[in-house]
Amino acid sequence: MDYRSTTRCATITKLLVAITLCIGTAQAQVTVGDDLKFQATGSLGYNYSGSFGNEGVSGHGQGFAAEMDASGYYFHPNFLSFQLRPYYNRNQSNSTSQMINNASGIGGSVGLFAGSRFPGSISYGKDFSSDSQFQLAGVPTVTTNASTQSFGINWSALVPNLPQVTANFSSSSSSSSFLDFGDSTSSSKIFNVNSTYLLKGFNLQSGLSRYSGSFDTPAYLIYQRRSEDSSGTTYNASVGHALPLRGSLGLSWSHSNMDSGVGTEYGTTTYNLTNSFMPFRNFSIYENASYLTNLYGSLLQSINGAVTSETQLNSHSKGFFYNTGASYYLGKGVSVGGYYNRRFQDLDGAHYTDSQYGGNINFNHASRFFGFLTFSVGASDTANAMGNNGAALNAVVSANKRVGHWETSADFTYAQNVMTIGSVSTTSNYSYGAGVRRKVNREFAFGGTYRASRSGLAVEAGNGNTANSFSGFMQWRKYNFGGSYSKSDGTAVLNSSGTLTPTPGGPTILKDLLLFNARSYSATASATLFRRLSLGGGYSKFNSGTLSQLSNVNTDGDRLNATMRYALRHFQVNGGFSHTVQSVSTIPGGPREINSYYFGISRWFNVF
Repeated sequence: MDYRSTTRCATITKLLVAITLCIGTAQAQVTVGDDLKFQATGSLGYNYSGSFGNEGVSGHGQGFAAEMDASGYYFHPNFLSFQLRPYYNRNQSNSTSQMINNASGIGGSVGLFAGSRFPGSISYGKDFSSDSQFQLAGVPTVTTNASTQSFGINWSALVPNLPQVTANFSSSSSSSSFLDFGDSTSSSKIFNVNSTYLLKGFNLQSGLSRYSGSFDTPAYLIYQRRSEDSSGTTYNASVGHALPLRGSLGLSWSHSNMDSGVGTEYGTTTYNLTNSFMPFRNFSIYENASYLTNLYGSLLQSINGAVTSETQLNSHSKGFFYNTGASYYLGKGVSVGGYYNRRFQDLDGAHYTDSQYGGNINFNHASRFFGFLTFSVGASDTANAMGNNGAALNAVVSANKRVGHWETSADFTYAQNVMTIGSVSTTSNYSYGAGVRRKVNREFAFGGTYRASRSGLAVEAGNGNTANSFSGFMQWRKYNFGGSYSKSDGTAVLNSSGTLTPTPGGPTILKDLLLFNARSYSATASATLFRRLSLGGGYSKFNSGTLSQLSNVNTDGDRLNATMRYALRHFQVNGGFSHTVQSVSTIPGGPREINSYYFGISRWFNVF
């Protein structure tokens, strides 16, 4: 367990205990003077907790546990309002896959001048918790002791007849201790300012966004410890105006400078022109034109700066894109359309051009028989200077239907031959899912859901990403049972946040690819006995791996936990136990095992 949080939050404990013991009567609301009003609820109790394992990880502790939730305002809710929630030694179980013991921290926010021309807000949060879960490749994996901190400011200037300005700043940081595997830290700072103005029928907009971040991660993802910094600044401006025939015209410009922190810097400038018309009630047409000065930089930004030290960039890549189309609504939920796209791209000293044209039909129908059905299908053909490249298809179908006591839903999405950067990569992707729920009577119900998706590039065989997940539940009287299974695999890179990002560009641009896979399944059960006693427990198992040109890293483990809660009037008794085994192939010494437990008693009350 992480007992460092005890020292860090001792001040919070003393404050809560003092407030609690000094209150002799319970009131709905407290007024201080003529202007300050607030109310609060909370709990005060005693906790005992401990841990032991196979690597000398053992210990125990006891002490007060407290929590408070306060809110109020000064003078008027629109002038200054606030919320405050400190907590210390809180034990709770969120789910089978994310159990949090011994959490301490504080959260709060202040709202200023709501409804005025200068509204703003300030928020802050800090948390220390142990026995939580770190997500890897889409499934819960490594057990950690974690701390997080966040701070944010939002402000606006909404003066009539002047530009409307909104600015916000946010800062966040986190640290996770992977038992004796090492610590992982990350931080980020984001500043945004945007302005809008209406001048003689012209809609003017401009903005600036600044980002900086860093991460440091142990060798549980790749063959060695990884530390990187990244930063970027984006500027944008646009202007729009109405045109005859219910039309509109828009011009926009944006420029981004990015620094990956590993010696890779790049800038991208984008120019856009759009216009549309609706000369008849059911008929509309549109045109779009874009020019990009750095195609590679634009792609890297779209995948969250997933740049490694071996990434090869070509700052001289550029492209021009033009598309136009029209649609006509036939009535009764049916509409038809057509489009034409033209692209010119320069990459690595080569010039690519292609044209794409096609049509689509959309159908949306609702009736008592069908329930609700949405259907869309389209086709296109692609050609370039070398000739015809083949046809493509895209389709979207979704439906919801109630049949007796059965509630069902399903959807399917498919897209193929969507041309990407370089006009030489063909993509295909599809996703589908279904859900069913059956309420047999007032005491028994069951159901389940399934979701799958696949996306890939035909640049090289094996590139792409897949994900599958299934979950089910059964409820009978006061008993609940559930289970889930998830699987994901494909190609990815380590991005600027220290997590995996699926790669839409494949080895065309990114040379240091990782092959990842992750699997997880879990089972849960809970029951309410004697009206006041609640029992719960579950088991989960995971396995994940990342493979690069230099290493093969595997992470696996399992987890078992149980919880108990007994409520009597304002008193609550709770306890829990968790057993975790996990290993990382890059860390010598074999699997790590840790067991933790806790017991506590608390009383809820109105503080003010």
